[in-house]
Amino acid sequence: MTITSHPTSAHSGVRRITLRFAYLGLILSLIGLNARWIWKDRQTFDLTIADGFLKKGRLSDAEQTLQELVDRSRWNGEAMMKLSRLLAKRGDYLGCARVLHKVPDWWPAKPDAIFIEAQSFKQLDMMREAEVAWKRCLVGDPLHPFPPRYLSGAARELVGHLVLEGRIDEARELLMKAFDLALPSERGDVMIMRMRAELERVAHKEAASRLRTIVKADPDDWEARRALAFEEQLLGNLAAADLEIGACLKARPSDVPIWRTYLEILYQRGERDEIRAAIKRLPPLADADAEILKFRGLVHEWDTDLQSAVDAFQRATELNPREPEYFYKLGILQERLGRSEVATQHLQHSRQLRKADSELSDAYEKLLALSQHLQAGNPEYDAAVEHLASLCEQLGWKREAVAWRRVIGAG
Repeated sequence: MTITSHPTSAHSGVRRITLRFAYLGLILSLIGLNARWIWKDRQTFDLTIADGFLKKGRLSDAEQTLQELVDRSRWNGEAMMKLSRLLAKRGDYLGCARVLHKVPDWWPAKPDAIFIEAQSFKQLDMMREAEVAWKRCLVGDPLHPFPPRYLSGAARELVGHLVLEGRIDEARELLMKAFDLALPSERGDVMIMRMRAELERVAHKEAASRLRTIVKADPDDWEARRALAFEEQLLGNLAAADLEIGACLKARPSDVPIWRTYLEILYQRGERDEIRAAIKRLPPLADADAEILKFRGLVHEWDTDLQSAVDAFQRATELNPREPEYFYKLGILQERLGRSEVATQHLQHSRQLRKADSELSDAYEKLLALSQHLQAGNPEYDAAVEHLASLCEQLGWKREAVAWRRVIGAG
């Protein structure tokens, strides 16, 4: 028997199967859509209930409702913002910060969330976490731009913290980045902050008190402990200084700033043998630090290896051409080696840097006074800005000089 196929019948069967799958897909889509609507309606309903509790002053019930909603939905930024306010109101700043951290990046109030998160951590003296949040305010994401008030506020808070911990290089970099993000009308304020970071310091007693509080809140904040060790040394609390710097070295043996601070503490005490011993234990990256090279140069000088001392200070001037002390020592060493001409050049450059540095404070104070009632475009104000730009050039701060001239539209 010969079996023959019927194309029309086969195609009809395929069509029926295809239609069944299409119908099934449509049903599943409708189920998913309805579930999404139900889920969305449930969230809206819960927010309405929470709002009702808030209006009646039933804060605990409102908090519980919002917490349950946040636990169910990681995308509900509105519920997170409301919950964070309730937590802050009853003093739970840690809970507030953690909820704000979860607010989605695309949520319209995310800038508020990040800035308040930083301030909440600051309330708890958890400065490592606060620093991370402040830095997020300064990322400069064009898709999620931060309001100017948060840019300037975060920069001010972060610079104050960095100055407290003696992290001046980081403060410089941060402020120049903030300058690039700032509106033209805000650039003058950013540059005033830049000069303040250079010229103003926290009194040692106040700095030590603040740093002790931070370290108590977070014993693993090694930046704060390193800075505290130095402040304790300056206040004459030698045992406390040894305790803090010893803990830092044990926990972070490859951290160059910690070694820099340790060497400075030893130098303050005049402990040359301890400095020699420490120099031999430095981590590999230490010789990329100008201040470390200064100490290496001093050890060579004490050991009458003058050429090695010259090499160390020469490298220090290349890494940091703004420090007059390096040029002064380089000049003295060259003089001792009988190289009078090059020694004179280094000593003269050192004097020029010191002169510009001494004039910087007066120029800054003058501009600060003028900025109270004048602005860019006024001849007196512009002349004061140009004088600051010129001093920055003399000090080797080329970016700052350009930035000051952009403040008055001259660059």
